[in-house]
Amino acid sequence: MRFLLSSISIGVAASFMSSCGEVRTSKVMQEQHDSRPVYVRIPTSLLTKEWVQTTGFNRDHAKNNDYAIGWLPSTILTQLSFDERSEIKKLDELAVTEGRLNPFTLETTRTMVDPPTALEDYHNYKAMTDELHRLADSYPEIARLTSLGKSVQGRDIWMMTISDHVDLDEGEPELLYVANMHGDEVVGRELSIYHIRRLLGEYGVRARTTNLVNQSKMFIVASMNPDGFEMHQRYSATNTDLNRNFPDFTSDDHDNSTGRAVETKAIMDLHASHHFIAAVNFHGGEVCFNLPWDTKENATAAEKFADDAVLFPMGRAWADSNPTMAANSSFDRGLTYGYEWYEVNGGMQDWSIFYRQSMHATVELSYTKWPDASYLTTAWAENKEAMFAYHERALTGIHLEVVDNQGLKVPSFEVRIDSSTRGLNYTNGVAHRATSNGAQRVSILVAGRSVAQVTVAARMFDGNYDRVVVAH
Repeated sequence: MRFLLSSISIGVAASFMSSCGEVRTSKVMQEQHDSRPVYVRIPTSLLTKEWVQTTGFNRDHAKNNDYAIGWLPSTILTQLSFDERSEIKKLDELAVTEGRLNPFTLETTRTMVDPPTALEDYHNYKAMTDELHRLADSYPEIARLTSLGKSVQGRDIWMMTISDHVDLDEGEPELLYVANMHGDEVVGRELSIYHIRRLLGEYGVRARTTNLVNQSKMFIVASMNPDGFEMHQRYSATNTDLNRNFPDFTSDDHDNSTGRAVETKAIMDLHASHHFIAAVNFHGGEVCFNLPWDTKENATAAEKFADDAVLFPMGRAWADSNPTMAANSSFDRGLTYGYEWYEVNGGMQDWSIFYRQSMHATVELSYTKWPDASYLTTAWAENKEAMFAYHERALTGIHLEVVDNQGLKVPSFEVRIDSSTRGLNYTNGVAHRATSNGAQRVSILVAGRSVAQVTVAARMFDGNYDRVVVAH
């Protein structure tokens, strides 16, 4: 969120602000909590764009006609006017995250625990690490577990790579799933583990799974923010909101990781060495499929993401296959454009699209951010097909091998299609680009050479390429 602190009325300390929900902190935990932004309920009448920019209010998902929920810098609270402070309620963030406190009515609720129906409990960092190592060791030919680096507190940011020749660069389409970038949004963390199990366990057994593993390379980061998970909080250990920490193309023209959180840098460095044909990052607090853009308007066709004609149907298919998402009447049967929901600046989704030429969406998996483990059975049942179908649809498009007159691969070129205003850059003579179905008119641009134009049919990648010769 952009901070433009200017004219804020100075008032007395907000010691009288209501504190709602139970307090469960030791002295040390309380000190850590005090250094973080404060979780609050704010009347929507205050939420002008100017007020949000001035105070640095960071919206959470929850909102109704009367109130919005989110975070305010603790120092700002003491500077608000008397009238503003009297309308703001501090909330027990943990109680809201676990569904024990209604942030609008301030009523407490009881979470029903039914262990016999739970798929299994949540994996803490050690359990997740042990499970990922077990899976990688059990399927060494198709799975490779690596660390993208260490978190602030020294935990590995694990990534599982899955492909038929996992250690080779075969030029296959590459897909990325990232979960748990907000430490207290946890359902995606577990679904990522289940998805890894399914890909590995069904390989060589089910034709559909075997084909995906053979014809693509999947990268799965089950927990981008392992410290936040262990601390049971949204933020990293440095109190950084990782989904506000990426370069924002509307205000920052430097795609530079210097000075950013180590977790953010790990994802940025990953994109520097891989061109993901498609990506998803998983969140919680709503149930919907969020389309770009988050940081600017999508009111007209010209303002929307240039490949909206590809990504929107993928989102619609995901939502329609998920009964809870499809029934979400707050949006278009579970679909929304991010900015029209609420503005997010510095998000991973928009950064990876704009700066790293991916096709990226955000999927919200649960109304409660940290639901009881019994919910995981439902979440997996409602999303496991969508996770496969999104992967398959991302592999559908054009698949080119670009060579010169001597048959040598062209090292660097741009691909444009008539149905999109977005040109994508590729290296090493191979290009994979998700497109709409049907015939695609394609232009290949290479510096110093004539433009090559071909018409090819969109298809799911099967290991074969359409060869394009670019003449000198």
